[in-house]
Amino acid sequence: MFGTAQLPKFAEDQFYVLSSLVPKEVAKKSEEIRKSIAELGKTGEGLGVAVEKLNSEIDSLLSKPGVEQSHIKLIKSLIKYLTTLSEYHITGLAKSYSDQLKLVEPLESKRWLIPTAEVPLTNLVREEILAESQLPLRFTAGTPCFRAEAGAAGKDTRGMIRQHQFTKVELVSIITPEQSRDEHERMLACAEEILRWLDLHYRVMVLCAGDTGFASQKTYDIEVWLPGQGAYREISSCSICGEFQARRMNARYRGKDGRVRHVHTLNGSGVAVGRALIAVMETYQQEDGSIAIPEVLRPYMGGIARIERQA
Repeated sequence: MFGTAQLPKFAEDQFYVLSSLVPKEVAKKSEEIRKSIAELGKTGEGLGVAVEKLNSEIDSLLSKPGVEQSHIKLIKSLIKYLTTLSEYHITGLAKSYSDQLKLVEPLESKRWLIPTAEVPLTNLVREEILAESQLPLRFTAGTPCFRAEAGAAGKDTRGMIRQHQFTKVELVSIITPEQSRDEHERMLACAEEILRWLDLHYRVMVLCAGDTGFASQKTYDIEVWLPGQGAYREISSCSICGEFQARRMNARYRGKDGRVRHVHTLNGSGVAVGRALIAVMETYQQEDGSIAIPEVLRPYMGGIARIERQA
């Protein structure tokens, strides 16, 4: 979640469950680390030496019998994450260091629910050095997505437009910097093709800088026409993130010249299933209240051409 930039900036938009799987001794050491790095963040001195010392202490702790590998990975991630926050504080990039620390307290007991399949798909290459011949990598997944929709109170609270849990198909590309712009256009075309198959009216918007996401260099929004609302509503968003996510995940590739560089990552919705269903129902509703099924969907409906209105 940190690598793809949902954390720490958008923690309030996420759902999580609490886990009690972490041994008390590990949780206690995690709290000590958190406090130590908090002090480092205040002074901005000796960060590297202190973190090296903390790593050594953790290695000693986790070498004891009965500590699982998952706990080792967890505690290492905690150190790396909090160190990054300390570095942000020292360089003045974090808005409020104390607020950032609250987001990860207690990080060791939180299991975050994905807001989009972008998170697990993009992280397939985290901490990897790929060969240039392996690129581009293109992944897709249809998953449940969970969003708190913080700040959206009173907006679209009825119906299917804005939900805390919904299904979405996600597209992710891992590519070289030289090819990323063309890949962005290709990804947009993939999402558009679905709407063309469904014969839905839509438009493509390029987001201005103020609306572009935290991790994105450039974003296209596809907005579908909803006759019931008399308005266009977003149904897909395709973004090029450049090296932003790759640097957080330490995802790299080795070029033909032997040089190791960060990959570029892209992601896009293809598409939000619930909103697509709304668009189909409203666009294809007949005067008698029945709904004509788009031809492309009829094979999946057993050949049914129309959903009749129920008395």
